[in-house]
Amino acid sequence: MRFAREVFSTLLEQGSGDLLLIWRRVRLKHTMHGSS
Repeated sequence: MRFAREVFSTLLEQGSGDLLLIWRRVRLKHTMHGSS
């Protein structure tokens, strides 16, 4: 979890726009795998 928080904080510093794009990609990957 600590690593995830560091990445999340870094993305927020870079810009919420990039964060949303990455988040959408992650969500799409999970959806494609079939895990809701």
